[in-house]
Amino acid sequence: MVRIFDERPDAKTWLYTGGDERNKDKKRGAISPGVPAFLAELFPPVRPIDLPLSGWYPGARPNIQQSVLEEQRRAVADARPGS
Repeated sequence: MVRIFDERPDAKTWLYTGGDERNKDKKRGAISPGVPAFLAELFPPVRPIDLPLSGWYPGARPNIQQSVLEEQRRAVADARPGS
């Protein structure tokens, strides 16, 4: 799962020629934060929503728990002497 972390959210964003941070394009100036204008009209505004536990934590689903328990039981049985 991809996660984003901004250590300094106030840091300026620059365009780098060729994607190389040694080649900062100072003529363009810093890029403002936000969605590009041409994309802003395509998407509704972002807002928080409440999700059930199983919606954001798959391990809370009974079928996932059962699958993991079965897998661990097999591993324990295989590890016992004489198996």
